[in-house]
Amino acid sequence: MLDVRENKVQGWRAIAEAIGVSMPTAQLYAKRTSDPLPVYWRRCGGYVVAHATALRDWLARQDIPLDLKPK
Repeated sequence: MLDVRENKVQGWRAIAEAIGVSMPTAQLYAKRTSDPLPVYWRRCGGYVVAHATALRDWLARQDIPLDLKPK
């Protein structure tokens, strides 16, 4: 789930869980040319992060039935 109080979501597993998909699906969403998943690579440590509010906004723009979106 997306917790806006803790705005940073770190790692593919946490990002995928936050948007309700598998890790490979989250990685594919990040590679899309049109409206990719808003993730950023940290140079120090080499891990991926996303902001919970950006994930929430991105998810709201996607054409996913409401009953399939994470709560």
